Amino acid sequence: MGLEIGICGGGVGGLTAAIALAKDGHAVTVHEQARAFARIGADVNLTPNAVHALDRLGVGETLRETAARPRFRISRTWDSGEETSRLPMGDEAERKYGAPQLTIHRGDLLRALEARVPQSSIRLGHRVTAVSDGTVTFADGSSERFDVVIGADGIHSAVRASLFGEDHPRFTGLVSYRAVVPRDAVAAENLDSFTKWWGPRPDVQVVVFPLTRGEEIFIFATTPQDDWREESWTLPGDVAELRAVYADFHPEVGALLGAVA
Repeated sequence: MGLEIGICGGGVGGLTAAIALAKDGHAVTVHEQARAFARIGADVNLTPNAVHALDRLGVGETLRETAARPRFRISRTWDSGEETSRLPMGDEAERKYGAPQLTIHRGDLLRALEARVPQSSIRLGHRVTAVSDGTVTFADGSSERFDVVIGADGIHSAVRASLFGEDHPRFTGLVSYRAVVPRDAVAAENLDSFTKWWGPRPDVQVVVFPLTRGEEIFIFATTPQDDWREESWTLPGDVAELRAVYADFHPEVGALLGAVA
């Protein structure tokens, strides 16, 4: 006989768990604090092993329709642009591992997962505030009891805090810039591949790869920063500041960042 399982959080982990557990005959309810699923976030890089797992959950074909398939994994030096490695991905990875390497927008992945979970099993606008002995309490004062409770509610997890106490995240000294731009707006080589530009130190780098059948390009750049005084962990970036940080990189990187508005 199946269990009554409450999943706190309707992100990638929560929805994936819901699909897998429902396939095994359990009654699953997903509690998500957002009032609607939106196309937020940026990229998810799915290795062949991950694609195999998602195939078993019945979402693989949908992902293949929206994702991109990088042809190569390329490493280049930040100043000269010298290519130091080029590993085949694309069709060769699929022949070798039995599934492709996919790069996909997080919103597209969530949409594919959500479609496999019955809408009656998803409770939107349900923010979890506490968990105790299988009872989940919500922000509106209501509560519900389950045989099993799964915490998939992110960095500020109420489930984790209920089990282990408050654990405030600490700044690592590293920040990242993320951007998704139209492919046609970018003038650079190898836009069909995963390219990492290695900076003058390991914590300074720029990563670029395709999304959305190659129609969009994802740009990810990291740099050290002394402190972080903002309340949010995700903020609109300063484009001029972004370009200034990487001004000494190869001109091709400058062209990439020039497409960011």
